[in-house]
Amino acid sequence: MKNFKLKLSIIIPAYNCAKTIENLMNSIRQQELESYEIIIVNDGSTDETPELLAKASENWPQLKVLTQENGGAPKARNAGLDCAEGEYIYLCDADDLLYPNGLNKLIAEAEKQDHDIVVGNLVSRSADGEEQIYTAVSKAQEKLGNDKYYFCDPIPGTKLFRRDFINNNNIRFDDVKIGQDLNFFLKAVCATEKIGYLNDIIYVYQTSFSGISKTYKLKNLLDIKRSLNGVLSYCRTYGLDSKERMAILECVKINNYLWQLKKKKNVNKDDYQILRKELYQDIDIKKARSYKHYSSMLISRIEYFFSLRLDIILRGI
Repeated sequence: MKNFKLKLSIIIPAYNCAKTIENLMNSIRQQELESYEIIIVNDGSTDETPELLAKASENWPQLKVLTQENGGAPKARNAGLDCAEGEYIYLCDADDLLYPNGLNKLIAEAEKQDHDIVVGNLVSRSADGEEQIYTAVSKAQEKLGNDKYYFCDPIPGTKLFRRDFINNNNIRFDDVKIGQDLNFFLKAVCATEKIGYLNDIIYVYQTSFSGISKTYKLKNLLDIKRSLNGVLSYCRTYGLDSKERMAILECVKINNYLWQLKKKKNVNKDDYQILRKELYQDIDIKKARSYKHYSSMLISRIEYFFSLRLDIILRGI
């Protein structure tokens, strides 16, 4: 086995994040990591981000700055993955923060259990400082066994990946506006059973900063189809398309399509009807019924029925 010089590679896409990137970097410094590199990919920023990164790299030898034309977070993350050298990979966003000592806990859990993936919890922090803890695995999901990871929030900042596992299985981000993290995480979950859950806070998700997920354009919303169908294509390419896995992914598809339709009040009326038609035509409900844990999706099944048959959105956002 290769003797890794670096334990961890932290990969961060950076686009016009001058107001937040320094706080993130300070939270990384506070992790007290012993062997790591930080790869920040400047994705064509037009604010002071490049200057801040250049200054930080002068006195921070672990920091590497890559620069590319603006191409979006998936391309930026893939660029970071292509040059990462750490034994483990950690991905996060430039407008969030790392929870104290979270990365060391993830690494310790991965090494102790020989996991390819470790999933942790996050705390959501609003603009006024109000915090709420979100666990990656709910009590209802526990009964799903390892299948529970298909239904975890895909936000990358709560997860650690073994780099060899990612590279050997050709796992990369598809170039989509919505569902990019879901796309990457599901490919990884499909490719291994060596996944663990660490019931600790790892990440601080700052809801005061707006991202692409808050822009309800039809073209962006439809990218959820490309994201999930990209996962299905990946599974077929690499022989991971068992009947049970395809049924699980159909259930995941239902959950995520419903989530996009919950944005109904924020979407142009005509665009919403196009979105609804496109998404429901892409669902094979019979395939989802073959999933052994489909009964655990009772709420989603009820929401699916009301949305499909009556065009009524329950629990809209």
